[in-house]
Amino acid sequence: MKLRTAALLGLVALVGAVVLAMVVSVATVINNSARRQVREYVERSATVLHDVMTYQQTQLENDARIVADEPRVRALFSGDVDEATIRGGAQRALKRLGSELLLLTDEDGYLLADVDHPEDSGANMLENDVTGPVLRQALADGSSGGVWTKEDGVYRVQAQRVRIGRDDRGAVLLGFLFEGEDATTLERQIGSSLAVVLDGKVIATSSSIRAYAANSSISEVTDSPSSLGLADQSFMAIAVPFPGYRGARDLRVVLFHDLDAALAPGRQMLRILYIVFGVAVVIAILLAFVFSSRLSKPLDALIEFTEEIAAGSLKPRTGIGGLAEVRTLGESMNSMVAELGESRHQLIEKERLEGELDIAMRIQTSILPQTPALSSLEIAARMIAADEVGGDYYDVVPAEDGGWIGIGDVSGHGLDAGLIMMMVQTSVATLVRSQPEGSPSELLAALNAVVFDNVHRRMGYPRHMTLSLLRMHESGRVVFAGAHMDILILRRGADQIESIQTPGNWLGVFENIEVVPIDTELTQG
Repeated sequence: MKLRTAALLGLVALVGAVVLAMVVSVATVINNSARRQVREYVERSATVLHDVMTYQQTQLENDARIVADEPRVRALFSGDVDEATIRGGAQRALKRLGSELLLLTDEDGYLLADVDHPEDSGANMLENDVTGPVLRQALADGSSGGVWTKEDGVYRVQAQRVRIGRDDRGAVLLGFLFEGEDATTLERQIGSSLAVVLDGKVIATSSSIRAYAANSSISEVTDSPSSLGLADQSFMAIAVPFPGYRGARDLRVVLFHDLDAALAPGRQMLRILYIVFGVAVVIAILLAFVFSSRLSKPLDALIEFTEEIAAGSLKPRTGIGGLAEVRTLGESMNSMVAELGESRHQLIEKERLEGELDIAMRIQTSILPQTPALSSLEIAARMIAADEVGGDYYDVVPAEDGGWIGIGDVSGHGLDAGLIMMMVQTSVATLVRSQPEGSPSELLAALNAVVFDNVHRRMGYPRHMTLSLLRMHESGRVVFAGAHMDILILRRGADQIESIQTPGNWLGVFENIEVVPIDTELTQG
């Protein structure tokens, strides 16, 4: 292939790739932004739905209070009205209110009238799992509301106590069937379409999605916003519990927001970008024909440069000539080479540091006692550091008439904590071997001076350490000092574990603590 042809194809491919990447990136950003906004919108709609339905329940409570105070209704509770008169009054009230459900009960919860089921008169409604909770609370507190399900219907109900004078005479319960008109009203108020799903079946929808009511995908929507395709339209949907419902059946409200409408501006922008992409490619071809001959030599230099990079050479190249675009490309390649070189250097440095940390970890674990043992004691110990190198410490040093046990922790993690831990291990081992008859408090005071001087003055680290130092005697007597975790003791024959506090002080906080450490003694018994 001739150089001119190669330059032509290369420039076209370069421009096309850059523009295509821009088109894809912009389209992705616009699409994701639109989806995120719609997702946030349906989540806000769920909150607004709860607030609106709570407000509607408050209005229903006011309506029930008005009905309970209406003289014609109160007259039905006077006590000298026969059953036919009560039932007729209830029927007229039902028509007047426009509700689908009206119950009248006496003060003990027995049914006086049910317009839909007159044969149930006299039934104890407080024992009913559905009616009982609402009526019981209304008779006790004055009013109560809730949501009932009946076959394939959902009712929003409100009960109100009827009081004549100071006497409680019973309760009035109103119920309104939640239908498509209610869903449409809610849609106008919250700005999202909705469908009510009962046990996997859609029983009511707002007008905008009524055509999709038979689609089984609606019942599969979860409580996490997700895309949903209904016929030829896409929505963002979320399912929330029906506000106020506390029954055992699966009753949810599915909220929808038109995803296609939200994505339409992005799709329009994408079409414009495709046109831009096509124009850019055409211009690139024309420019390539004009300048391909002038690009031959600089391109050869760049090709040679790329071959050197492929061979592993990361030396920048100077003197790249040609058009401004070619020079810019050469400078970009030089920058890339510099970044690759820096990345290679950082990788080598990282491998070196990891190797050093591995060595430090092995050194740290190797200085811990491999098989800790003291006469007359059974000892088991294990350390698992949070990082490659940590500040956890323990040691067991045999001595005449028993030995020493040290356990502690350096504040923080990492290499510096590990260094301080190894320094403390060496110091403790030296002190207990050089002063085997010394008390734990004396040794801790000497150790604190070493830790404070090395850590604060020489290393300049704001670190401290908890440490408990125990002198174990073969007789069973234990003398300890310092501050670490509580000591747990299970004595022979006892059925409870004792927790012994370590009332000491931290190391490395103050320079001199000679008067602070306290020796505490434990004995068998």
